[in-house]
Amino acid sequence: MEIPENIRIKILTVLLSIGQNRGVTLDCFDRLYQEAMQEPVRYQALGYSSLLEFFRAVPDVGLEYDEEDEAWKVYGTPRPTRITLTEQRRQTLMMDAQHDTQPRTVTLQRRLRKDSFGVDAVSVCSTEPDPDHVPIDVDKLVLVPDDRGQYSICFPRSKRPSDWNVNLFSLIIVLEWCDW
Repeated sequence: MEIPENIRIKILTVLLSIGQNRGVTLDCFDRLYQEAMQEPVRYQALGYSSLLEFFRAVPDVGLEYDEEDEAWKVYGTPRPTRITLTEQRRQTLMMDAQHDTQPRTVTLQRRLRKDSFGVDAVSVCSTEPDPDHVPIDVDKLVLVPDDRGQYSICFPRSKRPSDWNVNLFSLIIVLEWCDW
């Protein structure tokens, strides 16, 4: 029987709030779900005889028997569309590290050269072509105003905007400098 999407999302929410790498036993999950959602898991109404049978049918859940606890543990396995921004960044860094064939010093130098837009600032200023450089089409760059109808570009206090950023935004809008 198909499990409704709203129930799957609630289950995943409870499991991921515990932590992705920390599993929870079935009876502990039942208690946590009732505390969080203010209702019990209604697996019997969906046609399942036990909570274990119900979790075997949920695709977003990892199920494992723990010898130490002598009980079944449930783990939340997030989909790529539902994972947090922090998790996405961590996965991206892991993938970059696996596929990076250059020595660490070259990678660090390249990372230091990148500006806040992820574009290689050195390749914009230099005459030699950089294979990693992606040209930015200024016509497709969209600026969205804030609630007061003002546009703002924020830089950390320790950094100053590079000439490249100033030139790019000067093409689109008149810049006003404001030091706080």
